[in-house]
Order: sequence, then C-alpha cells, then structure tokens
Amino acid sequence: MFTDIFVKIFLALLICLGMVSASAEEVIYQWTDTSGTVHFSDQFNEDASVVTLSELQTYPNKIELLSSSSAHNKEPTKAQYVSVSIVQPVDQEAIHNNQGIVVVKSSVKPKFLPNDSMQLFMDGKPADAPSSKLIWVLKNVDRGAHILKIVILDADQKVLMESKEITFYLHRPSVDASKK
Repeated sequence: MFTDIFVKIFLALLICLGMVSASAEEVIYQWTDTSGTVHFSDQFNEDASVVTLSELQTYPNKIELLSSSSAHNKEPTKAQYVSVSIVQPVDQEAIHNNQGIVVVKSSVKPKFLPNDSMQLFMDGKPADAPSSKLIWVLKNVDRGAHILKIVILDADQKVLMESKEITFYLHRPSVDASKK
C-alpha cells in the first residue's frame, strides 16, 4: 500500500517534470518494466512509447508583471497610473470657513511612484510646488467659486495624468467687518 502511494506521488512528480521539459520541446518516454513499475524518462528505451502532453495554460504572477512593468524604466508612461482624483472637497461642495482654509485630499491608483510628483492647481494656477504629498492645506482662500485640478508629473516635469476638475464654493465673512 505504501509503495502504491509512493509510486503515484513519484509518477505525478515525473509528469510535472515532464510537462516542464516538454514545454522546452523535449521528448518524454514511458514504459513498464517486468515487475509492473511504470517509468518515465527523457532517455529512449526500446520498450518505451512517447508521452504526448497537452499544452500548459499559464498565467504570469503579479511579481513578474511588476518586474517587467515600465516602473523600472527611466521613462515613465501614462499607463503606470490608472486614476488620479480629488476626494476632498467633492465637486460642487460648499465650504464654510472663516479663515479661508481648504483641505484638499487626493487619491492615486496604483501607488504613487517615487520619481514622480503631484501638483495642485487652483483656478488654473499652481497652488503649490510639485511634491509627493497627497494632501494639501490651502490657507486664506478668497470666498467664491474655485476650480481644483491635480496633475501627476514625471522627473522631467512632463504631465503623466490629470484629475477631473472639481468646483467648490468657499463661504466666509466679508474681509471688511465694518461694512456690516
């Protein structure tokens, strides 16, 4: 009984090894000796027959995909990022803040790459220098409607991807309180 299990495991291992070597276009031979033991080999035997294996269906694993991706290349491409978006404030949000402080949060998928940077634009002008941060705190923003957009830049400051523009409305008291 133990030998039957051992033989089955051994045969399964040989078949797996045979599939690997068969993918390299090698021939596998099978024969049964006088005691009934089935043998597999890449060496021809006069009692052997050629084993025909079906094509293996394989898929690359995530590590192979990452190592072969352009992330290791010196020149990034737009394909590295799936999305960049502003998650706070939401589009058409009304913000009430007397000091004119607006917190802007972003989301990047997949993970932000080390040599790239992000830049926040408010009303078409840079709100800050390019950096690797995902959160900005804007201070002393004037009341009214404002448009935000984020761009991802590569090391040469070329635009890789842009977020959708969002509009927010800042409500704050008049700058001159004596006008009341």
